[in-house]
Amino acid sequence: SDSGAQKRVFSSASSRVGMQHIENDSILDYTIQFQNTGNDTAFTVVVRDTLPLDVDTRTFEMGAASHPHTYSITGNGILTFTFANINLPDSNTNEPMSHGLVNFRIKPILPLTLGQVITNAADIYFDFNPPVATNENVLKIAEALASGSPTRPADRLQITPNPADDGF
Repeated sequence: SDSGAQKRVFSSASSRVGMQHIENDSILDYTIQFQNTGNDTAFTVVVRDTLPLDVDTRTFEMGAASHPHTYSITGNGILTFTFANINLPDSNTNEPMSHGLVNFRIKPILPLTLGQVITNAADIYFDFNPPVATNENVLKIAEALASGSPTRPADRLQITPNPADDGF
């Protein structure tokens, strides 16, 4: 049974779609979406996100979720959301109800450096099936289009592209 999975990230300092800005007080806002595209109800869904080393796990804040769940952060930033008894119908039986999501916020470890790349993806487990991987988010810290002198560093860094695929 294969399933749909997507992961998106936005920065709190973003000002326009497709261009992610990071500032020193930025928060990264992650949303993981999943869908049961298998052929039977999923009773338990586990979302396992190995957080990038570039984020501070102590700043984790839980956001919205589509269904009741528990979560834990263990080891080197292994974030696990468990949707027990979710009874998520498959998309053939009930497409609108076959979707779920979880959202959280976390801060990057400072200072951010020009050219730094923050990558992240998650695995989603539907019952006892093999994991479904989300897309990999690739955030690259790039110099801003500064209006100041070329010798003076920009006050604002931008992350591009977003949403991103494996390449730049």
